[in-house]
Amino acid sequence: MMEKNYPVVGQKITFNEELKNGKKVEYVSQVEEIVGEKNIKIAVPIKNHQLVTIMNGSVLEIIYNFEKRGVYSFKGKVISKYKEKIPTMLIEIISPVKKSQRRNFFRLEVIIPVQIKRIEDIIYEKGFTKDLSGGGVKIQTGMKLDLDESIKIEFTLGENSFSLEALVKNIKKSEELGYEISLEFVDISDIDRNDLIGYLFEQQRMLIKRGMR
Repeated sequence: MMEKNYPVVGQKITFNEELKNGKKVEYVSQVEEIVGEKNIKIAVPIKNHQLVTIMNGSVLEIIYNFEKRGVYSFKGKVISKYKEKIPTMLIEIISPVKKSQRRNFFRLEVIIPVQIKRIEDIIYEKGFTKDLSGGGVKIQTGMKLDLDESIKIEFTLGENSFSLEALVKNIKKSEELGYEISLEFVDISDIDRNDLIGYLFEQQRMLIKRGMR
């Protein structure tokens, strides 16, 4: 039986893989099976609609969240891979579990319409997302904003509607629609954050299933 703070079957996780050039790439997955006390099987991640190749022996940083306890992580080594209905990787846990200060999970490319406005304004401008995470969003819009400016952003994901305050962290010119703007959510509630993360994991899960067909 695993310790209290280890992930459980069905747990959504992210993991980092460090490439040879030193760059870290982040993927999303899910725990499919607990194997003994120090091993777990996780779904092979999908990127650009293709299964990601992770070499045996690769050491990954596994990151996951318990809603009422916080974010945890540990180091895991890829031992083997299995061509099952959902392809999986066997991961050996090779470090103690530690509680992390990290609050944001993975960032997923997703395009949805949004409405934005300055806090004091009444009229909204239109835009759409480029990617989204539990801590922020990148959008494209024709609205000109300033760095560190606070805005209100509204959008809908499935059955959930969001109206969030956000801070402008980066601005780039965009050929598609004026500006590409990175926003950080301000004082987002745990309920909204969990709904966001849940939606993103579900979208990634759907991509994994489609990739199996």
